[in-house]
Amino acid sequence: MTCGIIEAGRKLIALLLVGASLSALPANAQPQSPDLNALKARVRELHTQTSEVKVTLPDGALLRGHILRVEADSFTIRQRKTEREIALQYAQVKEVKKSGLSRRAKAILIPIAIGGGALLLLCAAPYPIGFLCRKDPS
Repeated sequence: MTCGIIEAGRKLIALLLVGASLSALPANAQPQSPDLNALKARVRELHTQTSEVKVTLPDGALLRGHILRVEADSFTIRQRKTEREIALQYAQVKEVKKSGLSRRAKAILIPIAIGGGALLLLCAAPYPIGFLCRKDPS
């Protein structure tokens, strides 16, 4: 008889644990939206820099352009190619980034381009200058 009571107690504890773990899960398991205050601050910062921006929407669509106006709950961008103005609510936006190459990418690409140009010059030029790929004509 005591064995049946212990078994019933174990089942009850197991059900309580399962119920507690299920109630701890969020009702909608969708990813959290970005912090709107941080997004607003980033938009204001890029607006003051008059930078070209890349706006990512939740469906993955990209908009590129300049921020024209910043308001309390929305901002307006002028698209780069079509010159069309689009008003976006902050809640509609997934991410706002500065468009173009970063400083780090520029710091890597500029020396590579200069070195490649110098190598091409030393190889393609006639003998006295292009000594790397040309033999002494004498």
